[in-house]
Amino acid sequence: MEEELKHLIQAGWSNWRAASVVLCDKRVSPRLKGKFHKTIPRTAMIYDKKTASLRKTDEKNRDVAEMRMFRWMFGMTRKERIRNDYIRRSRKVLAISKKVQKGRLR
Repeated sequence: MEEELKHLIQAGWSNWRAASVVLCDKRVSPRLKGKFHKTIPRTAMIYDKKTASLRKTDEKNRDVAEMRMFRWMFGMTRKERIRNDYIRRSRKVLAISKKVQKGRLR
């Protein structure tokens, strides 16, 4: 199970790197970057895990990877001490763990 999760996170990062031309461009609006992120890297990280139950640490690992992508995408660092909730609210994106949970409840 842990190997599958690592593979999904790596797939998300590889898709993110492929799309980084758009995601890291300062001329692209943050809203468009958020939508683009929802469709490409995030989908790879969620794929086939909507029904499987995960441990809290596994969910946290995916959330951490996603927040690293967001911070890199929007030019923020941890030193700026901007809360993850604020970043997600401003970009109108749910955490991956919440998205998977909604899929499981459906």
